[in-house]
Parts: sequence; structure tokens; C-alpha cells
Amino acid sequence: VLYIVILGPAWLVLAAATLCAMLCYREYCGIAAGYGVPQLGPVGFAAGLGVLTLQDGAAVFLTVLALTGIALAMRSEELSEVLPRASAMLLGVVYIFGPWKCGILLREAGPYWLLFALAINWVGDIAAYYVGRSFGKRKLAPRVSPGKTWEGAIASMVAAVAFGVAYLPRFVSGAVVVEAMAISVVANVAGQLGDL
Repeated sequence: VLYIVILGPAWLVLAAATLCAMLCYREYCGIAAGYGVPQLGPVGFAAGLGVLTLQDGAAVFLTVLALTGIALAMRSEELSEVLPRASAMLLGVVYIFGPWKCGILLREAGPYWLLFALAINWVGDIAAYYVGRSFGKRKLAPRVSPGKTWEGAIASMVAAVAFGVAYLPRFVSGAVVVEAMAISVVANVAGQLGDL
């Protein structure tokens, strides 16, 4: 991962992001199927590839995808089955492939920005796991993720901010401590919400 992020050519970054996004979308399809939405099929994977590879037209592409999904749904007599499927597919494409596209854009901005985005989540997850297992008493979201605790979430935030303050001023030119703290807080909150 470190080689791909820091030294890898752009095509290798795109290939790695595509593989990760495809695996994530596959898992998303399984979750959707568990809630009664039938398998979303290859259209979502193809649309996700479009999101990852299009340069400036991604927003237009997603709009066309949404309109196409609704148009196809209108052809069916069973809208109660087709509309949730089309909605789940569009949500999955945006939710899964959108962040991986952002990862590619971060890499274009500089390899150390992408490394920061990955590493801050790794650091936060490790702190949450060990502190939550050792000291966690109060459940954070028992219905969604029974193992997560408030103590682990707080440890994740503290570790992420400490990492960001140590990392950003050193590896990203122009970053100051206050900005590093703010970016780290936002990144950690986004990571924890995404995890849930």
C-alpha cells in the first residue's frame, strides 16, 4: 500500500482503487440483498467504473445514471420491486465509488494527502479497537455495530488528532497545527460514521 500510494504510477493507483471499490461494492450488494433488495447486478459495477475513470463529467454521468435507472423502473409493472433496486444501485455507486474517486483525486493532489486519508483511519481504528476492548462499557450504536463503544470512539478521535498534528505539518507543506487538528477531527468523524 505504501509503495502504491507514494511511488506507484497513476495507472497502478487507479487499478488498486478500482479493485478496492469493486470489492466494497460487492459487499454492499450483499448487505442490500440481506434487506430484501435483489442482487444489483453488473450495471452498478459498470457505473462505478464510470465514476472512477471520468475526468470532469462525473456529476453529469451520475445524473444520467439516475435518470436511466428511473426510466427503466417505469417500464416495469412492479414498481415496488424495481424502484428500491434502482435507488439502492445509485446509492451504492455514489457511496462506494465516490470516496474511491476522491482517493484518486487526493493522490493527484499529492501522495502524502492520500497516505494521510488512509493512515488517519488506520490509527483511529487501532486506538478504538484496543481501548474499546480494554475499557469500553457504554455502547456507541448497539443496533448497528454491537462491539463499538463510546470509549473506543473517543480514543479514536484522540489518536487521530495526535496523528494529524504530527503528520500534516511534516509531510504537507503549508499545513499548520490548527488546520491539522481541524482536518483530523473531520476525517475521524467521517471515518467513524462511514464505519457505522
